[in-house]
Amino acid sequence: MRIVFLSGHPWDSTYQLSGHNLARAAAAAGHDTAFVCAPVCLTHLAAPQGGTYKKILASVLKPSHVSAARVFVHQPFSLLPVHYRFPFNRKFNFANWHRFCVPKLGRTRLYAEYNSPDLAVVDHPFQFALAKSLRPKRIVVRVLDRLDDFNNAPAALTEELRKAVKEADAVVVSAKPLIKYAEALGARHCAYVPHGVDPQRFSSSHEEPADLANFRRPRAIYVGALAAWFDTGELDRAAALLPDVQFLLIGAQSAGFIQPMPASNVHLLGPKPFSTIAAHLQHSDVALIPFRQEAGNRLTHAIHPI
Repeated sequence: MRIVFLSGHPWDSTYQLSGHNLARAAAAAGHDTAFVCAPVCLTHLAAPQGGTYKKILASVLKPSHVSAARVFVHQPFSLLPVHYRFPFNRKFNFANWHRFCVPKLGRTRLYAEYNSPDLAVVDHPFQFALAKSLRPKRIVVRVLDRLDDFNNAPAALTEELRKAVKEADAVVVSAKPLIKYAEALGARHCAYVPHGVDPQRFSSSHEEPADLANFRRPRAIYVGALAAWFDTGELDRAAALLPDVQFLLIGAQSAGFIQPMPASNVHLLGPKPFSTIAAHLQHSDVALIPFRQEAGNRLTHAIHPI
């Protein structure tokens, strides 16, 4: 079976999400698997980080490669930016960015080798138009969050999601509260499939990461985005009540994240490569999911974190 996964993230993203792991699992099971990354656009130059210049050049000169996991990876570069901010957050941008790619998608290995796949799996609504252009036999749209509860998500993106779930052959949600959300958007066939985990990666023995050596045990660890939904107030209270516990936060900070109060036992370690996360968890004592749970906060009630 030929399967194309269309993601809202790069293949080598610090955050390796379910779409990345599903692509690896499909390839390991013997399926001919492709992974289409979120497009690189000129707007990325406004905040160059993570080698953006090199990524743009590479996506023009050599947009495709086969990963070590035997997944065909395509990194598009589009002259039509897609962004959450005006003026690049319009419906036209989300629905048509793939028509402005350099090189043209029709001349790439993606279209040559993965046109008319058996299945296209869409993880982000701005990838739906590209998925349709590949003319897959079946399209599955995965709804992983409530877009309308992200402060910066444009209305045009929710409209693209509405179109995607209406036209998809099946819709998969990762949390039970998302079933009603998807159905309200027009989903006809909706299935609840929570996130999973690769047990082999996390059950194998790992050496202690060097960056943990200076933190005595017990260690309480959080791995994930440091964003508006992170409950810093609860972390501050826990750190004050448990001065002998070292609280370690791994992840990139984004808009809306409130910095913890200064404390000798709270440490922001920044993002870490996915390959080291199992070791960081294995050499900690407690894992944390300190998400805000106040009434009316639909966002954190509609996710399934692992």
